[in-house]
Amino acid sequence: MIGQIIFGILVGVSLKVLYDIDYYQHVAHVGTFHDCKYLELDMPGPEDFQFYKNNIILIGSGNFGDLFYKEITQLEINGVFAIIDSHLDNFTVKRLNIIGFPQNTSLHIHGIDIVVKPDGDKLFVVNHAFKYGGERIEVFEILPNLDLKYTHSIIGDQKYNGGLNDLVVMSPTRFLVTMYQPETNSHDGRAKDTLFTKLSIMFSYLFKIKRTFLLDCQYSLGENSIVIPQCKIVPTSWTVVANGMTWDGKDRFWVADSLLQEVLEFKLVNNEVVHTKNLKIGFGLDNVVYHKENDSLYLGMITRLYEFFDLERFNQQNYLRRDTNIDYWSTLGIYDLKRERLRVVAQSNEFSKGTSTWLENGNNAFIGSWGDISVQVCKKN
Repeated sequence: MIGQIIFGILVGVSLKVLYDIDYYQHVAHVGTFHDCKYLELDMPGPEDFQFYKNNIILIGSGNFGDLFYKEITQLEINGVFAIIDSHLDNFTVKRLNIIGFPQNTSLHIHGIDIVVKPDGDKLFVVNHAFKYGGERIEVFEILPNLDLKYTHSIIGDQKYNGGLNDLVVMSPTRFLVTMYQPETNSHDGRAKDTLFTKLSIMFSYLFKIKRTFLLDCQYSLGENSIVIPQCKIVPTSWTVVANGMTWDGKDRFWVADSLLQEVLEFKLVNNEVVHTKNLKIGFGLDNVVYHKENDSLYLGMITRLYEFFDLERFNQQNYLRRDTNIDYWSTLGIYDLKRERLRVVAQSNEFSKGTSTWLENGNNAFIGSWGDISVQVCKKN
């Protein structure tokens, strides 16, 4: 009798896990995009990008297919790229020149935020430098010719090592940043994480335990290029996987939870960030980008979660190339904040593997990924 009960529990848990990882999820092409091609310029792991101005898109490269799944053997400085005239068919792409970045520090760019001010435009990037610099946020001045001039580094508490994801900069001395890992990664990289760390993360994800959160950080600028912030956890922000985030530039913020398949909405009330509601999406989520023009969120979504885990295993021994042929479905969506309704814009297994974010301009749709070799551009029907 006890054996039958245990067997029944195991079967029930197994079926629940298969359901949670979308094993039974039906997929079909939603065909609003076509003629998808990778950009010719390599920019491995273009996980996050944003519109700058004058139809320019800025892209951070993190090379996460290597960084997160293989042993870190050397310092590596990945780049920032720009798509110029992104609204035209004959747009151009270039790698930006970085001036003054410390040469003893790795640069693996995760989330980014762009601040446009009369006294100078700034680019903030989350940097997983691991043993070549730790967990940090780099700040660059964007010069008129699009060169990036390094100004300072905001050094995160190393208990967040490998776990910071995306950020929004509220003022010259205050920012919010998501912590999406429930455990601290090894200083030597995730490939060196202990068995306990790996099992703890897996357990948290499997049972959807809320161990990740949003950090509210403030700091003071001085003459030193190294800045230590004072950060506190937003009390109402605890969730399962606090992934990409965005804001309206005023008082509304959104954080995507990959496993809950929801977007958490926050509001600035009396200068404090307060959770107000959850927006049901129904897909695994990565990045989220706010569009002021139609008061909506552009979502890069995970169609079938088990394919995400398959892609992680693939990256442990392989490298994604332009001709890599593995089955990975991605979904691109727009969430209307007024109607609180999701519209699936496109769904395909021909998009970038590990799709994380997307933007559209003119007849072009640009798709980014945490693990692929470059940004993909598709034409809109």
